Amino acid sequence: MFFVNRSTNFNIVTNPQPGTALTPGASGAWGSWTTLIAGASNTRGGEWHRTHVVANYAASTDRRLFIDLGYRVAGSSGSEITAVPRLVGSKAPNNQVYNSIGLEYEGPIYVPAGYDLVARGMSNQASPTTCYIVSTLYADALYEYPQASMCEAIGFNDTTVQGVDVACFNNAFHVTAGYGSTWTSLGTISRESKWLDASLVKYGTNDGTAYHAMQIAYGDATNKVIVMGDAVWGYAVGEAFQKRKFERYIDRIPAGSTLYARVVSQTDGNVAVIAYNYF
Repeated sequence: MFFVNRSTNFNIVTNPQPGTALTPGASGAWGSWTTLIAGASNTRGGEWHRTHVVANYAASTDRRLFIDLGYRVAGSSGSEITAVPRLVGSKAPNNQVYNSIGLEYEGPIYVPAGYDLVARGMSNQASPTTCYIVSTLYADALYEYPQASMCEAIGFNDTTVQGVDVACFNNAFHVTAGYGSTWTSLGTISRESKWLDASLVKYGTNDGTAYHAMQIAYGDATNKVIVMGDAVWGYAVGEAFQKRKFERYIDRIPAGSTLYARVVSQTDGNVAVIAYNYF
């Protein structure tokens, strides 16, 4: 169910750049915080974010990117609070940074009125290039959901700047064959989940057109409850993944639960997965 959105605060997208330019930190270090929405424009505060990340890397190279989304007292460097950590950036095919390819995220957060919405980046590259962030801050909820204020990332690895490696169950006609029986643990949530999102990226060189479908569950080694089913990602070349269909989970998952993922694909190989637990 959608609520009537009475007021929307958003950062202006200046063409031809697909969002606000941000330079990530090099070699696994965080870069500086960059303002996406100035506090003067954030007159009502925010209860929901929708964020689009484009890494701006050539598809044939193995480059990785994390983005932290946060807020701070307007203009006050050093007061930043991370609200949504380690969003994964996706590449545009053949470095076409002006199209809509990238990974999009959304979920319930709380940003006080008058505060800046900010972001910072981390890259695995020694000399990272500029990436682009489009983030819309909604003063009213977009969905009927249990209210949440922050998020934790489950399954990230700062050393390699990526998520957990999940081996794909390979089948060109995966709808018939299903997912296989192997689940990979992403990690444990520390707080009761009220909204769940995820990212999936295949790193490496180009290997043609393919699609990946993913399920996420919680439970233990024997028993699992699938809470996100048949999320589909597709790409044209290389790592240019984009969510085609995604079933975010809007319900409560108990604190201390372990999250698992499994992926089926037209191609062999591993993908990197991170789950985002809003609480």
